[in-house]
This record gives sequence, C-alpha cells and structure tokens, in this order.
Amino acid sequence: MRKYLCIILLFFCFSQLLFAKSLDTIPAVLQGNWLRTNGSNEWVYGFSGDKVFYDCAVWQVKSVKQVKKHFYEITFSKNNAEQILFIKSTKANNLWIGKNKKQLAAFSKKKTLKHLPEEDLSNYVFKDDTTVYKGFIENYDTSWGKTGRAIIINPFFYGPKSIQSFLIKINTDGSFKAEVPIAYPQQVAVQFPDKVGLDFAKRIYLFPGKMLFEKISKNGSSIFMGNHSVLNNEMNEFKLIENEHDSLLNIEGHNLNPKQNKDRIISALKKMSENIANLAAQGNISKNAANLEKLKLCINDCHRLIISTNYYIDSIANKRVEGKELSTLFRQQALKMNLASLLNDKVLGNKLSLLNNINYYMLLNSIGFGSDDILQMNKDWHLQTHLLSDLFYAEKYTPDNKVDSSTIYKDIDSVKKYVIDENMRQFALGQLSKDLQAASPKQNATSIAHYDAPFEKIIQKYTGKTIFVDFWGIGCAPCMEGIVATQKQRNAMKKEPVVFLFLADEKTSPLKDYNKWIERMGGENYRLNSDDWNSITTEFKIQGIPRYMIVNKKGKVVNDNLNFHTEDYSDFTTVLKKYINAD
Repeated sequence: MRKYLCIILLFFCFSQLLFAKSLDTIPAVLQGNWLRTNGSNEWVYGFSGDKVFYDCAVWQVKSVKQVKKHFYEITFSKNNAEQILFIKSTKANNLWIGKNKKQLAAFSKKKTLKHLPEEDLSNYVFKDDTTVYKGFIENYDTSWGKTGRAIIINPFFYGPKSIQSFLIKINTDGSFKAEVPIAYPQQVAVQFPDKVGLDFAKRIYLFPGKMLFEKISKNGSSIFMGNHSVLNNEMNEFKLIENEHDSLLNIEGHNLNPKQNKDRIISALKKMSENIANLAAQGNISKNAANLEKLKLCINDCHRLIISTNYYIDSIANKRVEGKELSTLFRQQALKMNLASLLNDKVLGNKLSLLNNINYYMLLNSIGFGSDDILQMNKDWHLQTHLLSDLFYAEKYTPDNKVDSSTIYKDIDSVKKYVIDENMRQFALGQLSKDLQAASPKQNATSIAHYDAPFEKIIQKYTGKTIFVDFWGIGCAPCMEGIVATQKQRNAMKKEPVVFLFLADEKTSPLKDYNKWIERMGGENYRLNSDDWNSITTEFKIQGIPRYMIVNKKGKVVNDNLNFHTEDYSDFTTVLKKYINAD
C-alpha cells in the first residue's frame, strides 16, 4: 500500500513539474477587464501587456507562472509593494481569482444581471472634502500634451467660486492624478489633450472622501475602478440613448411655438424614459443610474425649452412697437404656462438633481436663478420642497471676495433666518466663517507662487514695466471686440512704461488666423501650448475669456480680474494709468 502511495505522489510531483513553467507575458486568456459576478459588475482586475490594474493603481508584472494547465500565478509590484494573484481559467471564459489559491472568486468580462440592494444617492450631506481622481492613459505619448483639467460647477455660489478648475498632471507613463475639493456628490467635467480620444469636457461622477480610477483606452473608451465606479461605468452606457433622444429633437426648436416645443419634448422624454426603464428592468443597469439619467435628460430638456421659448418671445416682441415693454410680462406668463408640468419637485426640488450639477446649474441660470424672481417662481410651480429657495439664499449670502466683516455678520444672520435645511445652513455658515477669517487686512499684491511656472517665465522679461495681460482667442467675439476697441488707446500709450501682453491657447487659435490677427494687434504675443495654458488658467482660476490682469513693475499680480466700467472701453487709458502711476 505504501508503495502505491509513493508512486502516486511521485506521479503528482512529476505532473506539477511538467506543467509548471514561467511565461514571458500574461497569456491571452487572462487579458482584459474582469468584473465581479455577484451582481455588482464592479471592475476589480485588469490585465494588459505587462501591467496589472488593481486597487485603483497600475502595477508592473514581475513574473507569470503557469502552475497547471489552467492555473496561473502572477507576481506584480508598485513602488516597494508586491502582490501575488492566483488565477484559474475556465472553459466558460470566466476566471477565478484571489490572493489565496484556496479562496478564489469568480470574475467575468461580461456583465451579470443586477440583484444587489442599492444605496440612496440623495441621502448625502454637504461638507468640505476632497476626492481623488486618478487613472491611466494607454499608449500615451508626451507629445499629446502633459496636462488636463478637472472643472467643477457649483450651484451654491455665484462668480469665481461657481466654476473652478484644477490641473491634472499626466506623467510620462500615462498615469495621472488630481485631488479635487467637492462638498457633495456631483458631476465633474474633465478635459484631456485631444489625442487622448475622449469627448471634450467629459463628465464623471465624484463623491467626497472617495477615490475613482479611470483607465482610458487608445480608442477613447474608458472603464472605472474604485468608489462608485459602477455608476460611472453605467452612465457611459447611455450615450446611444442620449444620441437617439437628440435625434428626436433635431427639428429647429426656435421655429416652433412654445406649445409645439413642449409637446415634442414631452413625447421624446416619454420614449427615452421607457427605453431606460426597460434596461433597468432587464437588470442591465442599476435603478440609481436609470433615475440619474432620466433626471439629467429632463433637466436638459427644460433648459432647451426655456431657450426656445425665450427666442420665440423675443421674435414676437421685436415685431411690436412697444416690444421691450410688453416682453417682460409676456415672457413670465409664457414660461410659467409652458414649464408648469415639467419643472416640479421631481426636478427642481430633488436633491438628486444636484448630482447632475452641471446641467442643473445651466437650468437655474436660464430661469433667472440669482434674482428675487426665483422665489415667486417657487410659488408659481407649487414646489413643496425648499431645496430651490435654500439654494437661492445660500448662494445670495455667500458671494465671493468679501472684505467687510460687518457685511459678513449680517449675511450670517440672514443664512440662519432663511436657509431651512439644517445641513445646507451649516455648510453655508461654514463658508461665511472662512470669509470672516480672510477679511483681515492683507496686501493687495500677490507674488507668482512658482518661479519656474510658465506665466513667471513670460513676465520676468518685462520687469520694470506695468503689464496689461489679455487672455484671448480666435473665435471669441468679445475678445476681438475688446482688442479692436482699445487699439487706438494702446497705440497712444507707446511711450508709457506699459507692456500689452496677449496670451492665447494654440488649441483654440489656429496658427494661420492667429498670425493675421497679431500683425494688426501689436504688443507682445504668445500662443501657448495647452499645458502652459492649462497651468496659467488653473493658477488664476480663469474659466472664460476675455480675461484681463495687471502685473506691476515688480512682477506682482495686483489685479487678476480687471474690469472696465464702460462697454466701449472708453475708460481703458484712465484705468491703466492708475496702475502705471501707482508703481
């Protein structure tokens, strides 16, 4: 008996030695993105070439061993950390993966039907926090550009705080990372160099205190890993539905009267809601993703309807002798009648709408958010929730650039009085508390933070002169108007110790047209690459152009958002001479 056991044991050891072998690369059967099969469809492992995607990071493969015919052992590392995975392949093209060879879990490249309970996405609180957005761009080439931007839009604030931009640095290996401060779950627009292949200003959903990892393939498609990655993956799947929805509304809405526009939008929304509901019923997407997408489409279409209604009213008003006098009342009544069945608590009073904050922000602006009329609209639409009025008061009493502490104390009292939601009230009070701390006397001029920054490299050669900086671009009508309007005044100031510095982004200013313009403009002109443009506009939180700045003779920015008091720039010389004479 003992003899037979020895023979069996020797045979087993021999068979192990026969199959055990080292491989040069990860075998094709393991390559790809592998999702959990428990109904969550969470992307946990990715194998591509000599890289492993795991735990929101990119790891380098050290060794691949085939232990048995369908059993593998992969060792991979990152920095000083090392991991080992045991993987078993099956005939069904699934994998069993785990850190312990005796405890493997099933994974598949295909999604499985959903059956897991879902969290309530509207049950969140407002608090200052930061989220980490990181990822990897496959086949990345540094010639594409070395930076991207993450742009957040906040309905809480008006002015510079309402739109903020954060730099995303892309490393030479294609990895990137950005820390983005957000106060609640929301959409963030991300921009990468064109050759990365993503849609311009692609939108992702970020959650405070969490981490999201995105792998961007060479064809521009992407997949997410980390917190709420499944939601982001599912929202990507609605592109076809959104394209179909837009095609249903491709008739030029401006040529239709408000009722016709409303009818076609309601019809299109009904069809899209049915399509989304069918996907959810089949288990292909979560209810959260379905609800978020339906709400986003509704918000977009309300915004679309307001624009077309205003256009129609303007076309009527312009035909009347007393057009301007009649237009305001007519506009209010038409909007009220046309939007009553669409703008309700499910849209305006829904906390889930704030997750679609970019769309929601545009909608609020189009209905006059920021004016006292919004409170009357709140009554007109019979809203039962206080979200809209709370947002209005939170935004009204937390504006930017407060320097008077007495004004801040008054606004603190107003927030306590008018903002009903306890969490939103405490958040607004927290913002005002920061303003109060910042209201202490300080120097108006600020030095450039980094001497090797592109902006500093440009202005250092003009030290000793006042610098007027103009951020502009080809195709920006207001930019062109300002340049033309100030041409004579700039020519008349040639003997003054002032430099007129024009900065443009090569991405939006084609070289041929740019060269034609700078011949006429005069001054000092720089057509920046996208990396330098992103760096400078992020540093000074520039979201739109034209944008004007003043740098004094010592190289300090004394006004990073210069405004003129006349539309025709007639006060241009007067304003500039104040800064020239102040140095």
